[in-house]
Amino acid sequence: MMISRKQLLAASAYPVVMLLGFAGFSGLAAAGLSATAASTGAAVGALLCVLLLERVIPLRGDWQPSVSDLKIDAVFMLVVQVMLPRGLALALSIALATWVGASAAVPSFLWPHGSPVWVQLLLMVAIADLLRYWLHVACHKIPLLWRFHAVHHETEKLYALSVARFHPLEKSMQYLLDTAPFALLAVEPQVLAAYFLFYATNGFFQHGNLDIRLGPLNHLISGGELHRWHHHVDPQAAQVNFGNNLIIWDSVFGTRYLPTNREHRTPHAVGIRSHTNPYRFDTGIVRAWLCHRVITPCGNLLLNTGLKLRMWLTGKRLWAPFLADLKQPEVAQWKLLNRILQHNRNTQIGREFDFAQIRSYADFKRQLPLQTYDTLEPYIRRQREAGTPCVTADRPIIYAKTSGTTGAAKFIPVGNTALAMLKASQDLAGYCIYQACPEAYRGKLLTITSPSVEGYLPGGAAYGSTSGLVAQSMSRLAQKKYVLPRELFDIEDHQIRYREILKISLCEKHISCLGTANPSTLLMLLEILNEQRWELLDAVRGKTRTGLLPAYIEKAIQKKGLARESRIAELQTLFSTRPKLGFNDIWPGLKLVVTWTGGSCGIPIKNLRQTMSPDTHLMDLGYIATELRGTVTATAGTGQNKDRCYQQLPCLQQNFFEFVERSDWEANSSEGKEKYLLLHQLQEEQQYYVIVTNFNGLYRYFMNDIVQVDGRFDQTPSLSFIQKGRGVTNITGEKLSEQQVLQAVADCERAFDLSARFFLMLADEERSHYRLVLEVGDPIRAWDDPEPRLANYLDEALSSHNIEYRCKRASGRLGSVHVQFLSPGTWKHYRRALLDAGQRESQLKYLCLQYMRENRFNFGDHYLLAAGE
Repeated sequence: MMISRKQLLAASAYPVVMLLGFAGFSGLAAAGLSATAASTGAAVGALLCVLLLERVIPLRGDWQPSVSDLKIDAVFMLVVQVMLPRGLALALSIALATWVGASAAVPSFLWPHGSPVWVQLLLMVAIADLLRYWLHVACHKIPLLWRFHAVHHETEKLYALSVARFHPLEKSMQYLLDTAPFALLAVEPQVLAAYFLFYATNGFFQHGNLDIRLGPLNHLISGGELHRWHHHVDPQAAQVNFGNNLIIWDSVFGTRYLPTNREHRTPHAVGIRSHTNPYRFDTGIVRAWLCHRVITPCGNLLLNTGLKLRMWLTGKRLWAPFLADLKQPEVAQWKLLNRILQHNRNTQIGREFDFAQIRSYADFKRQLPLQTYDTLEPYIRRQREAGTPCVTADRPIIYAKTSGTTGAAKFIPVGNTALAMLKASQDLAGYCIYQACPEAYRGKLLTITSPSVEGYLPGGAAYGSTSGLVAQSMSRLAQKKYVLPRELFDIEDHQIRYREILKISLCEKHISCLGTANPSTLLMLLEILNEQRWELLDAVRGKTRTGLLPAYIEKAIQKKGLARESRIAELQTLFSTRPKLGFNDIWPGLKLVVTWTGGSCGIPIKNLRQTMSPDTHLMDLGYIATELRGTVTATAGTGQNKDRCYQQLPCLQQNFFEFVERSDWEANSSEGKEKYLLLHQLQEEQQYYVIVTNFNGLYRYFMNDIVQVDGRFDQTPSLSFIQKGRGVTNITGEKLSEQQVLQAVADCERAFDLSARFFLMLADEERSHYRLVLEVGDPIRAWDDPEPRLANYLDEALSSHNIEYRCKRASGRLGSVHVQFLSPGTWKHYRRALLDAGQRESQLKYLCLQYMRENRFNFGDHYLLAAGE
């Protein structure tokens, strides 16, 4: 009868791999490796052979390990089977050295040291197996020991790596029986190493998912055919085949079992079940212990080490050249402008304005007039529709959609060069954060962005956010630091998105940095957390799910897993004892919050600061818009108020900047608007309108943003965003600015002990007066006519900040300001209206000062008291 290849492999696999292992051990030892290193290398080779055989001749398809199985067993192998024995061996060697120095040596007649290695190996295997046999029996009979040994029986699949599953305490007990006595007897290292190799290789076969036959060896070796029955799911049927390497002691003591029926070769199920075994040890505790004490610390150590290396490289690659350019901004800016123009000289707009012939800034200013989106939009649309390079030489990867603060959304092309610039500025910003607050990177990072793709324009071109695009292109090392999966930001329903953000974030205790563009997003999350804490705790436990999310989002969220029981217990205690939760209550290691702090964000920033520990730094995100990243925030020294120890350094390597003084521009004088200034020409404490040229197809693009020079870093001015240029209203010539309104409301807060949650100043041209609608965080005090009193004070405050306002009020041309309190929660309704109108949640912006005719929200439905007209 012919023997098939499979049958031949099944019969020869065990002896062949075992012999190859010992041959490899001898070869490595002869090559000069230590006995320990040689046996370890040979054992790894044997494991690889068994893993390969499991693919070629598997016994059962349902025993194929999942990724989760492989991960946990790989950790068991590394920690329990490799690292723990090494540590025990070191401790034993120290103890033996101390003992030998204080007493006589072990009598030599207790071990045949002069015998050949193979004789000593056989003797060691026989003795060690006898000791391990009785330990194994005790682990099944004694409830306390079973609780540890059950870790090994918990697996419901037998395959090579499952041999590694042992509780560390049981592994320590095994070591005291099968290694320590022989080390005490001064057995040669070669014998101990050979025992380890035999023990490991046999264990791989013993637990392997292999369709092999040992034949007569089943009366000597405790192999897979026998050992599977020891893993029987029925605890009574599993009281057989206790042998570790040999089966001879089971034969001697009557516990050997192998079915005579050749068809009945494997138990119907392996593992343990709580209803059949009351002493089952919950290996979830072991998994949690490994994750908490081994995987997470080791992973964090590797991540943080990799992060330090990455920051060091970023310092050499980006920060050092950036510092050099800050010393000569005029030279750096011209190099950039020339590069942009030469790169795009063959585009339609480049040919029309003859980019190739521009040799100086004077040429650039003379040949190309000031641009707005309306003047550039035809080129952008033509390129999108025809696919020809009209505005950028690079083919756009995506069109970045503006948030639409002051009008309809705009679509800015982003090609490969522009994306590389954005990534460089993002890396530079990350380096500056690391330099300013290194501890912010020690834990996890919770950042909230927008999806990279939000929709598609006619013709199929994708549009979305640059922040999402940059986040998507981050390195895998950087992504490991982030708590939230990118897919989560594809959730369109904001309330569901908030809940999922909180659910995942609550599972993680060690968050050290929060980051999002708008501080109101963080306040919204905190409000939901306080209002829905118990529902969120149920979600963290896995008791509730939305059931409304696409499969790919659900899958990404599920990968983050559930919280450990210890974390759930912490949250339950916090939720029960703290009537009002702050971020530092949830994440005690929070060191840094990065968000916008300027412009209309002043009110939410003040409220946010009240929820944070004084030890947590607050850092401005910088001047950022869809069209550009204008600045990066760098530390400017130390001081008592760490929130103010930063400077906004212009991204002069990515954007060519021009400026016009605010007073000149707002004078509506054509002469004033021609007084263009470059970066190195700006003066401190002055405010300017920004004009930008970059690789996004923006040429002399008027941003309608106002920035102020706060200082200098070497030869380059530092810039802070003040407000949108449209934040100026003019009913009778008073030219009231958003900044003046912010200052006046702040004066009122101090005078009346108010905490403004949200406000809006509306210019009513028909009635020639201003109306302040205001939602406060605390209940309104029992005043007589609170609104008129506050209105009178606000009128005086506005007059003190704007002399033209005072004159117009004195002349009667401008009526007195009106104040209207809003009911609690109005801000949420207003926010929802902005989102429904198309603004992006992560970059939500609104003007604190608007014309009444431009406002589309009906505040009348949310008035708290009757208006005192």
